[in-house]
Amino acid sequence: MRDIFELESRYKETLERFKEWSYLRVAVAFYLKSRDNSSKISKNSYLDRLKSGFRRLKEIFYGFKNWFRGYDYILFSSSDQRKLVNGAMYDKLCDPIIDKLGADRALMVELANPNRYSNNYTKYITSKELLLLIQRVLAITLIPSKGLIEIENILKREEINIDLKRQERYFRAGYYLFNILFKMLQDQTSLIYILSYVKVYLQVRYKYKNPPKRNSNSG
Repeated sequence: MRDIFELESRYKETLERFKEWSYLRVAVAFYLKSRDNSSKISKNSYLDRLKSGFRRLKEIFYGFKNWFRGYDYILFSSSDQRKLVNGAMYDKLCDPIIDKLGADRALMVELANPNRYSNNYTKYITSKELLLLIQRVLAITLIPSKGLIEIENILKREEINIDLKRQERYFRAGYYLFNILFKMLQDQTSLIYILSYVKVYLQVRYKYKNPPKRNSNSG
């Protein structure tokens, strides 16, 4: 099996019957891609995972105090969208939006991918790792969907060794987590999620009909 498209072509009728496949396919596609690069895995992979765990734990506290300010807008992005512009690391997707909304009114929730920069243009940033930790804990409490057996059988037949139940719980936990955020922030804060891989953004529940003009006193 070379890629996700070959798998879907071979089992199209079966996979299309399950709504879970619309998001589980992301995990399967990532597995197939990483399997192709398996020969490049370091002999110190355990040590690498340990270092990664410490890095993610440290990441939770990056910009932690910024969670406790009031914002009209919360944006989600990742550090791989930053480019050096005039001596500062500028997020090419989020920062133009923040400039329009007002730097003091927006919080960026950023995933370090792969690095974290110190000279960021954005005024208020916090790490997405805290939300991801909550998502992982929530996933443990969930019961897997019942309609996964046929998909699991297909993956076993193709020797795709992935814990589908675990992946399904994780995706569903993310869905529940953001639903909770939407309800908590309803009519108070607008959530703007940047889908960088297709270079579009979705604005959810604007507090204002039109984006406010930039305040001349903001950063």
